[in-house]
Amino acid sequence: MRQWAQGRIAADLPYIKQQGVEVLETRYDNRDDALRAIESVVDYYSEEFPDIYTARFSDIDQAVQEFKAIYENTHFPFMDVYWDTYPNNVGHKYAPGCFRCHDSKHLNEDGEAIRATCSLCHGVPLVAGPDEALPKVSLEVAEEPESHQNTLWLAEHRFAFDDSCSDCHTTTNPAGVDNTSFCSNGACHAADGVIWQLITRRSSNVSRRSIC
Repeated sequence: MRQWAQGRIAADLPYIKQQGVEVLETRYDNRDDALRAIESVVDYYSEEFPDIYTARFSDIDQAVQEFKAIYENTHFPFMDVYWDTYPNNVGHKYAPGCFRCHDSKHLNEDGEAIRATCSLCHGVPLVAGPDEALPKVSLEVAEEPESHQNTLWLAEHRFAFDDSCSDCHTTTNPAGVDNTSFCSNGACHAADGVIWQLITRRSSNVSRRSIC
């Protein structure tokens, strides 16, 4: 959330994020009820952390004002519209997004599907911790193998894994999430918040060709 990143909410206030989530996820009947609930965050610090309340009241009040601004921009009870009413289809982590079309179900008259392949839109995500080298991706093979170009490769590559993969990729702990190799990619394989299950396999009559 940009309010934390920009320092508009003091991230070191105890439980400030918890308090913000609690008041902003609640549905209120009207704006006045919502603003009163948000203002109760001040009471929380007065009762639970009196020393912090006294020493850092300005930070607490600033956080409350930011929570109010967030509410005003994301909650519209008179329209029955809230921050989570409509999905954010930018990307594909929390809603179908790109996979609404890149799902191997959208076909032309020849049975050709839009590919569900990471590299159509971006590079394969590589993950490394501080002072760690990125997993190696060899550039010695100039052309993408034909198998990688079929419309269902993203769903099926795990079944095609064999020794030939190491010609281009490091393959330690394949399908893992520890980022020790290209094939143990936590950004691709981690389950939390990722909705690869939205990529559904089409029936066997889908052409292996692609239109993009």
